[in-house]
Amino acid sequence: MSLVELRNEHGSVVITPSAGAALRSLRVKVAGVSGIEHELLSGGLTEPLDEAEVPRGTGSFIMAPWVNRIHRGVLVTEHGEFQLPVDSGEHAIHGTVRGRAWDVVSSGSASVTMRIELEEPWPFKGHVVSRISLDGPALTQTLEVHAADGERRFPAGVGWHPWFRRSIGTGEMVVQADVTGQWELDEQVVPTGKVGMTGAVRKLTDGGRFDQGEVDGCFRFGDGRTAELRWPELTLRMTSSPEVSHVMVYSPQGSVCVEPQTTTVNAFQLEERGATGAGTRLVSPGNPLVATTTWSWPGASPDV
Repeated sequence: MSLVELRNEHGSVVITPSAGAALRSLRVKVAGVSGIEHELLSGGLTEPLDEAEVPRGTGSFIMAPWVNRIHRGVLVTEHGEFQLPVDSGEHAIHGTVRGRAWDVVSSGSASVTMRIELEEPWPFKGHVVSRISLDGPALTQTLEVHAADGERRFPAGVGWHPWFRRSIGTGEMVVQADVTGQWELDEQVVPTGKVGMTGAVRKLTDGGRFDQGEVDGCFRFGDGRTAELRWPELTLRMTSSPEVSHVMVYSPQGSVCVEPQTTTVNAFQLEERGATGAGTRLVSPGNPLVATTTWSWPGASPDV
């Protein structure tokens, strides 16, 4: 199946299973304005969709079985070290599933379930499941990482990497997030192990606009695990399950990325060095990593 479209009276989402099961469009309806929909993702349906590739800076892709960067591609496990391909500077980045085709397990008008096998260069056997559904004015996404029967347990992390439009019409986005600290990064853009209060933490807590290039950091979520993206036209509220302990915030040109994820950057190596709170989960047969994020647009309603 090349394209999957989910739709209800509150909005629609387009997914490309053959291009990493990525979201390519998220359109939501505005309360009280008949027929008006706003595209929230960069690229969206304003560009022709390549069903086999997601252009950088568009849509929202899945990160699994790790998020962000693994320094020098060295996967540290209790079974020893494994070398992953270095594909971004000195790092292995964003997992192994975003450029591959997923199988559609089931699909309906408002929900879809997709699956992909974990395979080389990931050294452990298993699979990832993505479940996406529209329920009223809310999009719920769940990721599961499963170990194959008889497989050794392995570390894992998952996340979502949306590129939200900085403006959807009349003004730029304000981001507010329930964060408690930011991981300090070294000159190689990997965490040192220290977490502290920074200007970006205070700005996210209070709510603010981020200029191009102002932020590219990983933050610990507070207990609420929520973030709000506020445009003049509407608010998108992101609420995640307890496994989603971190959020990455990145402000490139034209977009703002607010990325719910279960670990920080380079989490596996950090925890091997004794750091705590990096978010790594150990997956074993019958004990998957399951994480959910729900993006809702309270106040939005169907045509009136």
